[in-house]
Parts: sequence; C-alpha cells; structure tokens
Amino acid sequence: MGDANNVMTAKRSNTSNRIMSCLLTVLPLVILIGVNTWFKTCGPKDDGSYMACHWAGRAVAAAAFMALVLAVFRMLLKDRGAKAGLDIALAACGVLMMITPGRVISLCAMEDMMCRAHTQPWTIALSAALLIAAAVDCFMIRSEADADKHRRK
Repeated sequence: MGDANNVMTAKRSNTSNRIMSCLLTVLPLVILIGVNTWFKTCGPKDDGSYMACHWAGRAVAAAAFMALVLAVFRMLLKDRGAKAGLDIALAACGVLMMITPGRVISLCAMEDMMCRAHTQPWTIALSAALLIAAAVDCFMIRSEADADKHRRK
C-alpha cells in the first residue's frame, strides 16, 4: 500500500511540475510579446526621439526575456533545489517588471496615454501572476522535499 501511495504522489508531483513549468514559461513569453504588441508604450515623438515610457517598455521586455530564459532553464532541470532557486529568481523578475513602468522609469503625465492606460496595468497584472506562480511553485517544491524527508524516516 505504501508503494502505491508513493507512485500516486510521484505522478501528482510530476503533473503539477509540468503545469507549473508551462505556466512559468508562458507568462514571461506573454509579457514579452505583449509589451511589443497589444500593450506597447507610446511611439516616437514628431522629432524622432522617444519619451521615457518607451524605455520603460524596453526595460520590461528585457526583464521578461531574462525571466523566459530562467523559466526554460528551470524546465530542463531535474534538481528540486535548483528549480526552487530559479523560482526565486523568477519571482524577483516579476517584482522588477511590476515596478519598472511608473516607479523605476516614469511614464507620460497624461492618464489616457497608451503607457498609462495599457502598458502599466497589463504589466503589473501579468508580472504579479508570474510572482505568485513562482512563489507557489517554490512552496510546492519545499513541501514535496519535506514530505520525502519524512517518508524516508
């Protein structure tokens, strides 16, 4: 009976790991695509120069790309400790992306500008989802490790 329980726990753990790996990879990808398409920042001014919000969008894209790379590495790893470490890094990327538009790099002063109306809320929402998913996954990995430790005793 104990072996059957261990097999069921391993299958459940493997399924949740795959789901979390997909979620943690898709969220940065959506942010990266979104910041360049449907919630992009304001375009260039008439003289060809860019406002600060453009650079906020570029910084979010860079952080999203870094998060995507970390998520792909996380997906390829087997070691729980390494996955938990990458979850912490993904959570940090989520925080960085949340605070970049409007806090780290200022946005346009008018509330109806593209950066304030679309870029900032979408970035905050998707980055918060990444932060929460990474924190939940880190907690799940820690719980599985504790359960394995208690099962061995």
